[in-house]
Amino acid sequence: MIKGVDTMARIFLALWPDEQTVAAIEQVANAMSWPTSSHRYKPEDYHLTLHFIGEVTEDRLQAIEYSLEVDFEPFNITLDALRVWSSTIVVMVPEQIPPELSQLHDRLASRLVKAKLPVSEHAFSPHVTLARHAPHMLLPTTVMPIIWRINGYALMASTGDPAARYKLLAQYPATAH
Repeated sequence: MIKGVDTMARIFLALWPDEQTVAAIEQVANAMSWPTSSHRYKPEDYHLTLHFIGEVTEDRLQAIEYSLEVDFEPFNITLDALRVWSSTIVVMVPEQIPPELSQLHDRLASRLVKAKLPVSEHAFSPHVTLARHAPHMLLPTTVMPIIWRINGYALMASTGDPAARYKLLAQYPATAH
């Protein structure tokens, strides 16, 4: 069993940025003028979701953990644009999705299907959420590109606790060649 997880866990697969990437994302976020209603994400909560899996029972977690490991080589993502989704969600995105990211996403989807876990039917839109509840947000026209080296992905649980929103369940490092 994975310690520290309730009997039901809301889990997802994500890319978690290193300290340098977090600092660069935070620099972009701090340079923006935020509406007073906005709810900015904490730097430690920045991530790029690969697959939201949803609620699973604690007794399935260990089997799921082992079934989601795939080999991949390290690669880069360039976060170089800002967007507002649904009129209030501010995200940072790559203008071009690297083929390695799409391949990792697809390979993990295959593993989820084999494990009889849900896979979203929506198109993959890689992004890092900076804030919610930011209506009428004016975005800068250009942003300094952030090159993010992907050396692994993680299985995470949403805790529901605003002080510690996410809990690491498993890490999957890239295969270095």
